[in-house]
Amino acid sequence: MIVWSAKFLVIQPMASFARPLCIDREIQTSGDYFNQGPFHQGEKHCFMKYTLSGAGIFENSEGKHRMTAGKAFLCDVTLPDFSYYYPPDGTEPWEFIWFGFVGKNATEMVRELIERNGAVYDLPADSGIIAKLLKYESYNGLICETTPFDGAKLVTDALGALAASCWSQHPDDPRSVLIRKTQQIIEENLNGTILISDIARQLSMSREHLSRVFKGHLGVSLQEYILRQKMTLACKLLKDTQLSNKEISARLGYDLPTHFARAFKNLLHITPTQFREMPTTPLL
Repeated sequence: MIVWSAKFLVIQPMASFARPLCIDREIQTSGDYFNQGPFHQGEKHCFMKYTLSGAGIFENSEGKHRMTAGKAFLCDVTLPDFSYYYPPDGTEPWEFIWFGFVGKNATEMVRELIERNGAVYDLPADSGIIAKLLKYESYNGLICETTPFDGAKLVTDALGALAASCWSQHPDDPRSVLIRKTQQIIEENLNGTILISDIARQLSMSREHLSRVFKGHLGVSLQEYILRQKMTLACKLLKDTQLSNKEISARLGYDLPTHFARAFKNLLHITPTQFREMPTTPLL
């Protein structure tokens, strides 16, 4: 039984951006509830399912997993080796959130997460992403219009929360500590020029070693991560302030506005001015 359902409409969708499809809150109590890979032939989406209460069963090549409260699993429906269902011995309703999304980049992220960490994750009920997904109840029966950037951010926030949950299980791992320190330095210096050599110097290591560890841990180069963080801030400034492109460029540490505009367009495939003029529905 679907308790509520929020569907998304991405305005002027962009092929390189992940696109949210739907968020459902469901309650299942019947042994007739059964889904498996072959049921999804011809479909291309991925999804995350998070248990709020009760329990369900998720099976894949790694075995059978009991999905109790606080557990989530990821699926790419183009890979048919999975099934999920209400347990035959179930005694209480299985209540969960289903979040579906599409996009080449999102699919690659899901596959890499599954390959690296498995399909099943532990995520506290009070985590920010779960609270954000639950707020979409206000769109029950409606269409939630969103920009390509905001839609992609919702998807990456969800996948990022799952990835971060794996790190939290090993908080003292030296690589995890190094990555967190690096991310903190970047976050504190977004309003200016960020050089990898300066970060490495603060962390008392070589530029090459830091770059190698960062990419090995996150699967993205340090330079690309810095660029994406800067462009995320740029998008926020373009939408939430009246700052000119020149002022935003200077704030982000670019010596010329044309350099900022080129970097923005290379990543988002749209100019800063075009992005600012796009309609938007902010995420809750």
